[in-house]
Amino acid sequence: MKYLVALALGSVVTMANLHAEPWFHEPFDLSPDTETLGNYNGWQANFDNKGPSEIPVSKPFGYNQASPFPPAGVAIQPLNSKQTSYRLLDRKLNGERVYFSFVMKPYRDSGTATLRFRSTTGGVVSVGMMGGKFAAKAFGDLNEAEPMEPKTTYFIAGYAEFNDDGKAMDIQANAYTDVSDLDLTEPDDWEVAAKRHVGKDQVWQAVAFNLASSSAAFDDLRLGETWTDVVEEQ
Repeated sequence: MKYLVALALGSVVTMANLHAEPWFHEPFDLSPDTETLGNYNGWQANFDNKGPSEIPVSKPFGYNQASPFPPAGVAIQPLNSKQTSYRLLDRKLNGERVYFSFVMKPYRDSGTATLRFRSTTGGVVSVGMMGGKFAAKAFGDLNEAEPMEPKTTYFIAGYAEFNDDGKAMDIQANAYTDVSDLDLTEPDDWEVAAKRHVGKDQVWQAVAFNLASSSAAFDDLRLGETWTDVVEEQ
């Protein structure tokens, strides 16, 4: 009996270890000599523009102990709202809770610099800096927290959840500046949380980085099925 229990527990541990990895990971593994993101790995200018993204590529900016992951590849550094990037995902997010993490460094104390989840009809659920503050937004529902400090590296992690028809959405997130403060298990409390229900069906299947009157660098985007998938080194 003890052998069977141990075997069963071993199987659970093995399966958990196999599962604990993001299903999407973008380290922006480009040459530092690359000038813009272009159409690298499926990124494009915007959800309604199939042209290449003009976001400049920068050297890794250093994570300063904010992230549990070491820098990999390069970072992308949009300079204005015309420099956007959009990535159609290989799976739809409807009916899912998708956990996310990314690294962000704002260079101004105002404006907007966010990760966005996009629907195929232009719906937006976003997280990052809005009006200079850490915030989350689901369509018109905006929830703000403390101001974000310029030239400070943030590791942002949380989840976005969409119901089957995409009408109901929920996004919650925390921003960390020191990896020692990172929650090892999924938090019970979140710094920002936004929920919204709309009348029209939405198909959620894309992510984007976006700016408005700001400047920031982004790096190391991860999407997974659990908190562990996006906050622990595999």
